[in-house]
Amino acid sequence: MQWLNLFRPRWKSLNPKVRLLAIGRLTDQNLLAAIATTDGEHTVRLAAVNRLHDQSELANVVKGGGHIDIQLIAVGQLADQAVLIEIARNALAKDIRLAALPRITDQPTLADFANSGCDPDIRVAAINRLTDQSLLERIANSEIDKSARRAAIRNLTDQPALYNIVKSPYTTDSRLLALRNITDHTMLMNILDSDGIREVRLAAINQMTDQSLIITIIESSREEEAKRAAIEKLTDPQSIIKFARNIRDDRARLDFLRNITDENVLVAVLSSNDGHEIQSSIVFLMDTIDNANTAALHRLYRRTRRDDILRIIRDREAAAERLASEIARMPIRRSNGMMSRAR
Repeated sequence: MQWLNLFRPRWKSLNPKVRLLAIGRLTDQNLLAAIATTDGEHTVRLAAVNRLHDQSELANVVKGGGHIDIQLIAVGQLADQAVLIEIARNALAKDIRLAALPRITDQPTLADFANSGCDPDIRVAAINRLTDQSLLERIANSEIDKSARRAAIRNLTDQPALYNIVKSPYTTDSRLLALRNITDHTMLMNILDSDGIREVRLAAINQMTDQSLIITIIESSREEEAKRAAIEKLTDPQSIIKFARNIRDDRARLDFLRNITDENVLVAVLSSNDGHEIQSSIVFLMDTIDNANTAALHRLYRRTRRDDILRIIRDREAAAERLASEIARMPIRRSNGMMSRAR
């Protein structure tokens, strides 16, 4: 019966490869929608749905049931808000409803989904699209369902609302989640000074970017963990040099520099035209790598040529030259494929 194929349209050919080639020439949206839902070959259905752009035909593909992967692609190409809302409310497959929700932009409609008693996953998807801060705050403060409450907190940006959640007797997880969106440094300092939960205090430090406040914490905090967390937030090379200079004890200075875990910050300090003695201390830590406890120093050691390191030291003051002499006398040894200086 192969001769019958001669009288068929190419998109009806018994050969799926021929049908696939024919799809590339079709523009009839109604026909493409029919092929997308009825053809027996996945690649043909896929090619047909990807050539659809008519919103009503895309809606027909979604509503017609059949192959869910084709329906999901069709949903992803829909822009008609009324159709998307209808699909999000009435589609039989949960995956289809979840795919429609992120494409809905109407805030009152999303609020209806968020406040309804429907599937929790649908509610979370709606909450993730909300921008109304007062509504998000209300959900965050009154919602019983944990996933919905966490979604609301994640999408909050209103600083007083977030601060109130952190200061309220919620679970530590919810408070930490709210803290991740706080950028107001006055609020962060208040949390650091008054909160009784260690994890919350450290999270407040982790949110800080103001270098002067970070140095204040390092200088004044009585909590060693807080000091270490603050040191890791130092990013300004000049602030690091200035602070390290005020540490008179060599061992304490080395301990301070070990806690800087950002390799790029260490590179910036090394590249500065100031702070020669601080740079020499970093070089010393690099060349006695087994004494360093940060991955940043290991990476810095691997990317810096030893000749460049020695040239930095030779250009320094007498104290730096003494360090160079001590380093040069240390025998080189290998451990786990990495060179280090034995002490």
